[in-house]
Amino acid sequence: MGAQVTKQEQDIKNALVLLEGQMQAMRTAGQKVEDTVQQAAQHFHSTASTTFQQKMQEWIETYNQASAKVNNLHASLEAANQTLNTGDSQAQEHAAGWSGDIDGIHGVLSGGGSSS
Repeated sequence: MGAQVTKQEQDIKNALVLLEGQMQAMRTAGQKVEDTVQQAAQHFHSTASTTFQQKMQEWIETYNQASAKVNNLHASLEAANQTLNTGDSQAQEHAAGWSGDIDGIHGVLSGGGSSS
C-alpha cells in the first residue's frame, strides 16, 4: 500500500508566503547589484573597476539561475497544491456517491446478498 498524503492548507499557504517574501528580497538585491554595476561603469574607468564589473556580472548570472529555481519551486508548490485540491474535491464527490444503502453494499460485499 502507498503512503497516505495529508495536506495542511495553512502549511502550504505559509510556504508560499515565505517563498514570495524570499523572491521579493532576491529581486531587490538583484536590482541593487545591477544598479551598482551600472554606476561603477559610468563613473569609474580602471582595471579594478572592470574586474569588479566582471565579477558582479558573474554574480548576476548566478543570481538569475538561483532566482529561476526559486520561481520554479514556487510554481511547483502552487501546482502541487492545486493538484491536491482537485484530488480532494474528486474524492469527496466520489465518496458522496457511496452514501446510499450501506447495509446493502456491505451485505453484497460480504457474500450475504442484498439486505433489501
